[in-house]
Amino acid sequence: MRKEMIWFTSDMHLGHEKALDFTCRPWNQIDEMNEGIIANINEKVKENDELYILGDYSFKITAL
Repeated sequence: MRKEMIWFTSDMHLGHEKALDFTCRPWNQIDEMNEGIIANINEKVKENDELYILGDYSFKITAL
């Protein structure tokens, strides 16, 4: 059985269209980026894990 993991992330910039310009992210559209980041996190972080988001979560959007 897999033990609980503690994960840390930051600077997701969900909803920040300019993030596609100033980072090397593999998406062309902001909706693709938002969905891709969330899918990548959900793939790794399991139900009993802890995830700490340290900053720059989103820009001009509500929580997803």
